Amino acid sequence: MSFALTLSQIARLRGDLAEARRYACIVREMAEQSGDRVSLMRAYWLAAESAATPEEQEQDFRRALALAEVTADRGSAAQIKASLGIHRVARGAFADGLTWLNAARADAERAGDRPLIAEISSTMVSALLGLGRFSEAEEAALVSLREFQRLGDEVQASMAYIELGDVYAAQHRLDEAENAFRRSLELTRRSPVLPSRAIPPLLRLINIEVEKNDLSSAEGLISEALHLLETFRDELPDPKQVEEQLRSLLDRIHAATR
Repeated sequence: MSFALTLSQIARLRGDLAEARRYACIVREMAEQSGDRVSLMRAYWLAAESAATPEEQEQDFRRALALAEVTADRGSAAQIKASLGIHRVARGAFADGLTWLNAARADAERAGDRPLIAEISSTMVSALLGLGRFSEAEEAALVSLREFQRLGDEVQASMAYIELGDVYAAQHRLDEAENAFRRSLELTRRSPVLPSRAIPPLLRLINIEVEKNDLSSAEGLISEALHLLETFRDELPDPKQVEEQLRSLLDRIHAATR
């Protein structure tokens, strides 16, 4: 049964959701026959993560959550609630997703699960921004940043700085946004893990510099972004989108200098 669970997880990481769900269903049948509630919970959880439709996903998540609560597995219950919230936020259901994320964070805080608190707080930022609740979004971004810094996770801390910068940029607090994006860029520049991670803060920082009419700084950052794009093209999920963003930013610079 554990082998089938592992195969389901591997298939999901590969992006083969149909195969992941097939193995999860095999585990579910075995767990139902043996009465193993823990394995059954994990099977429903994996099935939810690889569901073909939002309706299937909702049903499987709720079944997994019910089993986690029956078995008093508070850690899994918090993670399942967080997954429910994350998927709802991704679909644009910000208010509903936020309800689940708040419940998950309360559980994680009771359990003292610092990595989960950081992850949940990070997801809450986009939900709160989507709802226009800027002060709460800023607070969530700061919580996420502090937790990742405490954990010594510079890669995730760099992403938390991006989220914080996005909150400031949404309120046109350009100096604070610039500072946050620069802090993110500093962390990614010195990280040996995926230097291409510097592209997201670079693009945001270029946009801020154009907004502030600091065009010489923007041009220098664009040169760095173009170098990273060519060097790490194969590591980027959508290099064409990056090219389009850079082209748009260059057009804005040229328009401003005419």
